[in-house]
Amino acid sequence: MDKFKDDDLQVGYFTPHDLRRTAATLMASLGYSSYVVGKILNHTDPSVTATYNRYEYDKEKQAALEALDRKITGIITGKKADNVIPMAR
Repeated sequence: MDKFKDDDLQVGYFTPHDLRRTAATLMASLGYSSYVVGKILNHTDPSVTATYNRYEYDKEKQAALEALDRKITGIITGKKADNVIPMAR
């Protein structure tokens, strides 16, 4: 892998929060709901419904993160990500 100098990337100032924002935006662009993305980001839901709904959305979060992985891998490698999604057992 080639080594980059700081100015080669031509990226302005950024923080780890910008990476969270990018990941959230990519997952939303892949069709995942703001609710699932919010769960991944560990945001709290202040609604009354959240008091009753204790489901953790683990399957949905896993699917979103796996889709994000495929998207980022495709960006890095320049190859289109597989459209094959593993089926749950």
